[in-house]
Amino acid sequence: MKEYYTLLRLNRKEYEIMKIREEKGKIEVEIRSRKKKVRCPVCNNFTSSVHGKLKPIRSVYLDSCGQEVNLIIHKRRFHCYKCNKIFTEELALTSINGSISNAVRDRDKKRFTGL
Repeated sequence: MKEYYTLLRLNRKEYEIMKIREEKGKIEVEIRSRKKKVRCPVCNNFTSSVHGKLKPIRSVYLDSCGQEVNLIIHKRRFHCYKCNKIFTEELALTSINGSISNAVRDRDKKRFTGL
């Protein structure tokens, strides 16, 4: 399991790999955040009250060892008791409403702009 963190360049302190499925030329990795408390985007207070879970997000990730890698990201929704808002946790892997990982977006941006 340790080698998958290295191959995918994931921080072991931030993300937990739940399940790995390997098929012909394709790897699917299910991950979730290890954070117990998150900061409310409205009032900036920490909360640990999980309101629910979202449908898993399938995200295209960088190719690794010649195989296509897809991340299946499990995000949680939290409830802030101070401002009474419900919000989704933010992860540094994808943009807010995106299905392409930030790593792939940055790689393609460099490729097309010649940077």
